[in-house]
Amino acid sequence: MRTQRSFAETAMSEAEGLWLRGETDQAWSKADFARHHFHHDDDPCGEAWALLMLGDLELADVRLQGAWMNFSSARELLHDHGQPHHQAHALLGLARVAEARQAYDDAEVLCHQALELFTRQRDRAGEAATLCHLARLERLMGHDDLACETLHVALGLYGRMKDGVGQAHTLRHLAALHNASGQLQDARTVLEQALGLYESCGDIQHQAHTLAALGSVLRATETREAAMVALRRASALYARCHDMVSQTDVLVELALLERNLLPASPADDLVQVARLLPYGGEGLEPRLLSIEAARAASLLRPRTVH
Repeated sequence: MRTQRSFAETAMSEAEGLWLRGETDQAWSKADFARHHFHHDDDPCGEAWALLMLGDLELADVRLQGAWMNFSSARELLHDHGQPHHQAHALLGLARVAEARQAYDDAEVLCHQALELFTRQRDRAGEAATLCHLARLERLMGHDDLACETLHVALGLYGRMKDGVGQAHTLRHLAALHNASGQLQDARTVLEQALGLYESCGDIQHQAHTLAALGSVLRATETREAAMVALRRASALYARCHDMVSQTDVLVELALLERNLLPASPADDLVQVARLLPYGGEGLEPRLLSIEAARAASLLRPRTVH
C-alpha cells in the first residue's frame, strides 16, 4: 500500500519529466499536488523541494510575486529544519527573482549569502553556479572587470570537478562579456573552447547555441566564410534537436550573410526559411522582407507550407 509520501515523490518525478518536456502548466499542477501531500505528511524538506520547483516554474513564466513567495517559504522551512545546503538553493532563487525585478543590489546580497552557505557545505557545484550568477549581476551593474574575475574563479572550480558542461557554460558567459567589450578575438577563442567541450560531452543543443554565437562573432570580424560554416553547422544541429525557432533565426542570419558575401547568389537557404516561417519568432517576416530580391519575396508567402 502506497503512503502519502510515495504519492508526493511520484508526483515530483512526474513534474520534473513534464517540465523537461516543456509542459510547464502540468508540471506546476503536479508540483503543487506534491507540496500539499508533503505538507499533509509533515515532511518539511519534501515540501521545500516542491516549493523550489514551483518557484522555478513561476520565475520561468515571469510570475515574480509567486516565485518570490515560493522561494521565501522554502527558505523558511529549510532554515527552521537545519538544511543549510538546500537553503542556499532557495537564496539563489530569491536572487534570480530580485535580478528579474532589476533590484541588482538585493540580488547581489542574496548571491553572497548563498555562496557562503555553499562554501561552508563544500558544495563546489553550487559555488560555481552561484559565481556565474554573481558575474552576470556584476556585468549588469557595469563591473565588467570584476565579472571577468568571478567567471575565471567559477571556471577553475568546474575544471577541478572535471565538469565539462559547467566549464563550457562558463566559457559562453565569458564570451558574451568579451563580445560586449569589443574583444572579439577573445570571444572567438573561448567560444571555440566551449564548442570543443560540448562536443566531447555530446551536448548537441548547446553546440548549436555556441556555433550560432560563434557565427555572429566571425561575421563581426569580417571572417564571413568561416561564419557561414559555423551557421550552417548550427542550423543542422538545431534541425536534429527539432528547435525550429532557433533554426529559423540562424537561416535568416545565413541568408543575409550569403547575400552580402555573394550578391549574385540566389540564397538557397531562403527556401528552407520559407518552409520554417510559421515556426519563427515575432518580427521574423519583416527581417526576411528586408532582403531585396524578387525571388526571396515570392518565397515568403507560400500558399501551402509543407
